Amino acid sequence: MCRWPKLYFTDISEYLRLKTPQELYYRLCNEYKQGKAYRYFTSGWVKKICYHSISTTSKICFLTAKVSASMRTSMPPYQVWAAIEKDTPSFAGGRIFSAYCTCTAGLHGSCNHIAGLLFRVECAVRTGMTSCTSQACTWNVPRDMKSISKPTPLKDLVWKKDQYFNQDGDDTFAQSVKVLATKFTPMTAPQKEYIDSDQSTTDLSSKLRSINPNCCFMQLYDGKPFPSKKKLECPKTPQKLADEVKTSVEDPETAVENLLTAMKVDKSKIEAICRATADQRDSNMWFQQRKGRITSSNIHRVHTRVKTLKKDPSQSVKSLLSALLDNSGTIKTVAMKHGIALEPHAKIVYSKQMRKKHKVFTVKDTGLHVCKDKPFLAASPDLLISCKCHGKGLCEIKCPYLKEAPSPDNWPHLKYINGCTKLSSESTYFFQVQSQMGIVGAEFCDFFVYTPCGFHLERVLFDSVLFAEMAANAEYFWRRHLCPVLLQGSLQNRDHTDHSYAMISHVQHSSISHTDCVPSTSKVTAMRKSKLPHVFLCGVCGLDVLKNPLKDFDNGLKCVVCQVSHHMVCVGLRESDVLRETGKWICDNCV
Repeated sequence: MCRWPKLYFTDISEYLRLKTPQELYYRLCNEYKQGKAYRYFTSGWVKKICYHSISTTSKICFLTAKVSASMRTSMPPYQVWAAIEKDTPSFAGGRIFSAYCTCTAGLHGSCNHIAGLLFRVECAVRTGMTSCTSQACTWNVPRDMKSISKPTPLKDLVWKKDQYFNQDGDDTFAQSVKVLATKFTPMTAPQKEYIDSDQSTTDLSSKLRSINPNCCFMQLYDGKPFPSKKKLECPKTPQKLADEVKTSVEDPETAVENLLTAMKVDKSKIEAICRATADQRDSNMWFQQRKGRITSSNIHRVHTRVKTLKKDPSQSVKSLLSALLDNSGTIKTVAMKHGIALEPHAKIVYSKQMRKKHKVFTVKDTGLHVCKDKPFLAASPDLLISCKCHGKGLCEIKCPYLKEAPSPDNWPHLKYINGCTKLSSESTYFFQVQSQMGIVGAEFCDFFVYTPCGFHLERVLFDSVLFAEMAANAEYFWRRHLCPVLLQGSLQNRDHTDHSYAMISHVQHSSISHTDCVPSTSKVTAMRKSKLPHVFLCGVCGLDVLKNPLKDFDNGLKCVVCQVSHHMVCVGLRESDVLRETGKWICDNCV
């Protein structure tokens, strides 16, 4: 220590590139970065400082030390060094030429760890510790970190914040102030005596008992046990129920009816499923309960496909069944990943906007809701909302992959109606929110479209006629196609057309997997196919991909690998994307 250079406050201020030492004083007093760095030294984070003279002729020496991390003491300490000018018989050194630390900010040479080392040297020089030659250098060896981090009762701790100008203060004064603070009370002596006596508790309990005898305080005061909440068991998934039904019944038609009966739910079962699936996509139970049910996100595909099947029973529904039975939860497209990532931000923005216009507005995350009357229908709204002015409702949030505010010009699900931007009644999202309201039992749903550049918010009212039509088509599809697959347990080895359902009545359940069904080859069908161009079906939504669409919403493209057609909107692409540059596109299943 006696060879340490004379490093003073002015040298530190000069190295930190402050205009004057007074600026460093100001920063230390007003809790700037330098104030925190000083406490690195007083808290014992700076370990033993080592000195190296380099050579006898060198004008510079090195001071190095290890400095503990302030946030996590279990981390390895940082290595800190500083190049400082030596003292000479005729000249006091102390000028700091350079410094370095292994922390992230240490490359610049002005992190808190470096400043802590400099303040430690400055304190030793200022207090005369460097002049001691006969005593052991105990001051240069800080306490062990284990003793610093040793757990201490809270009542024995002295809370203080070391400051540069109060470094010589006595802890006994702080301790006495702490004792006085704990004993202080604004009450008078009679009031204190009344509070300390049992009479105050008795008076309080009697007053509360007259107001609400069943409150929690009275139950605790009387020593009554709190009634434990009934733990609701989540009902079995549709697939488990189907496995149980198919082992006990051989007749396919009876099995369908038995499965529908087994899937019936009451209020308690609906609540149990909702609680168990509150995390939605992050919950495995959410995927399991959805499998085998027609959800609001897929009901538009089912609704339109049933209309097509009633006209042409030979149409295949295998791709739609795959979507309804897929429980992998894999994020397949960039647009989906983008939407899931932005949803938490959208919820915050939506809540702030609604609280400005509604009284006592509240939002609540929810899980999967199963329809009480039609248990094969389910919906997962993004939020349950309520306010004093409008009552209870739902909120559905969409976060499209856009670089500007959503509008009919850049998002096909919106359109201009009487000069106002509205959700298109032909959009899949319109059918989604309508089915959500019908399943949950709400009268309105806020449709919120969010991008970092802006948002669109509108309130959609419930259409009972449309929901009844969707529910009827959904039941038609579930009975004829989805339920038989659940009972079979596999999508393979089965003809997924309406003709296959006609054969169920005279085919045993064990032989359902046989490929006995052949698509219709009637003259009417052949004649129609010869006159009309071939129609391709979208691999995502299952709807027709037209060769010459009348609307941009119907624009399609074909994968060059599997030759499956897709709507551009279904895969999150636009004509201005890289599609035009390459002329080729590969779907996610073939990448």
